[in-house]
Amino acid sequence: MAGHGKQRGNPFSPGFGRSPAALVGRDGILEDVASQLAAVASGHRLCSILVGVRGSGKTSLLNAAEDMAHESGWMVLAVDATTSGLSQRIARAAAATTEAHEGSTVRGDDAQRSRRRINSLRLPPGIALGWEFTEEQMEGDTRHLLRRLAGAAADRGGGLLITLDELHSGERDEVRRFAGDFQHVAEREGLPVGLLGAALPEIQYTVLEDRKLTFFHRAQLHRLRPLTDEQSFLCLRTTAASAGGEFAADALHLAATAVNGSPYHLQLLGRSAWEAAGAPGQPMDNEACRLAIRRAGDGFRRSISAPAWHQLSDAEQEYLHAVARLYPSATRRALAGTIDAPSKWLARTERRLTISGYVRMTDQGSLELAELMQRRDVLDFSEPELGYRRTDDGPGAAPSPAAPSRQVCGEWMPVARARCALGRGHKGGHRTRR
Repeated sequence: MAGHGKQRGNPFSPGFGRSPAALVGRDGILEDVASQLAAVASGHRLCSILVGVRGSGKTSLLNAAEDMAHESGWMVLAVDATTSGLSQRIARAAAATTEAHEGSTVRGDDAQRSRRRINSLRLPPGIALGWEFTEEQMEGDTRHLLRRLAGAAADRGGGLLITLDELHSGERDEVRRFAGDFQHVAEREGLPVGLLGAALPEIQYTVLEDRKLTFFHRAQLHRLRPLTDEQSFLCLRTTAASAGGEFAADALHLAATAVNGSPYHLQLLGRSAWEAAGAPGQPMDNEACRLAIRRAGDGFRRSISAPAWHQLSDAEQEYLHAVARLYPSATRRALAGTIDAPSKWLARTERRLTISGYVRMTDQGSLELAELMQRRDVLDFSEPELGYRRTDDGPGAAPSPAAPSRQVCGEWMPVARARCALGRGHKGGHRTRR
C-alpha cells in the first residue's frame, strides 16, 4: 500500500457545508426545486424545507439550489438562523453586496468564495444594484429590503431566492417576523421570491409546532432519506473517477456497505481511502478501505454522534442504552420490560428518536441504532463523559451503561426551549425545574 500522507487532488470533501463532487440520491429534490423556481414567475409560491439529520447533506443541497437559481438569472440571499439577529444579517448581506458591486460583478475565484459564504447576497452576472443606503437604514425593515431586491430581480426577468439554513434553531419571534415579511412580499405583492430552508428533524418540535407560524406549516417538506448501498456505491465510484482515481471492485463494495446512509460519512470514508491508498497513483484496495472505515468511523463519532448524544436527556440516553444492549431483539415489549417508564413515554420517545435519526425500526419489528449512532460500527463512546464504556467482550460487543441514569422525564417544551426536569411519569404539566 502506498504512502499515507495527504494527496493532492483528493475529490472527497467531508467539511460541513462544502459541496461534494457528486450529489447522489437527491436528484428528485433538485428537480422539484427547479420546477418550483420556474413556476414562481407565474405566481406560484416556493416555500420548501430540507429536513435531515446531521451529515445528511442539507447545506450541500442548498449550495446546489443556489447555483441552479444563480445560473437562471436569480439573485440569491443566503442566511442562517443559528443565532439571533436574522434581520441584521440580511441587511448586512445586502449592504456589503451593494458596496462590492459598484459598477462591476465578482468573478472567478472571488465569485466561488462569495457564493459559498453564509449571510451573503449573490447577484446574477452583469448586475450591480448601485443602491445608496446604509446598514442602519435597512435594519428592522426586512420587508422593505426584500421588496426592493425582489423588484430589482423581477425587472431583469429573474427572481429572489432566499436560503435559510439551521431554520430549526431560529429565535421564534425573529422567524415569525421574517415569515410575515416574506409572505407579504410573495403573496400580497406577488413579487418573484422563493424560500428554501434547511433544518434538523427537531424542527417538528420547534418551528413547526408554533401555532403562530402557520406559514411554515404549509411549507413543502423534503425529508433527506439515508443513502442506499447502491447510491453510496455510485457516489464513491463517480467521485473517485472525477479525479482520475478508482476503487478495486471488492473494495468499492466494502466501502459502500460501510457508509450506513450518511453522505458526510461517505465523504469521510472516501477521503481516508484516497489518502491511505495514495490515489490516484494507486487503486483503493481492501487494505486501504478497511483502514479508511476505521478512520471515518472515528471521525463520524467525533463530529456527528457525540454532539448528537450530548443533546439528549438522561432518559433518552438510557433508552438508547437499552436499544444497544437488546440488539438485535430490541422489540417494544423487550424495551418496556427493561425501562421503568409509562407506555406513553416510551411511545413518544421512540417517535422522537426515530424522527431525529437515532433509532429505526427493522423489517423484523425491532429497533436498532440508526445513522446518527452508527449502528453498523457498534456504538461505543469510550470516553466516560459520553455515557458509554467499552466492555471486555471484544470490539463487537454491545456497549453497557457507564452509570445509572437519573429518571428524568426529558420531554421537549417548545415554548420554554428546554426539556422537562421532573421525574419520569410525573403528574401535571412539564416544568424546567424540579
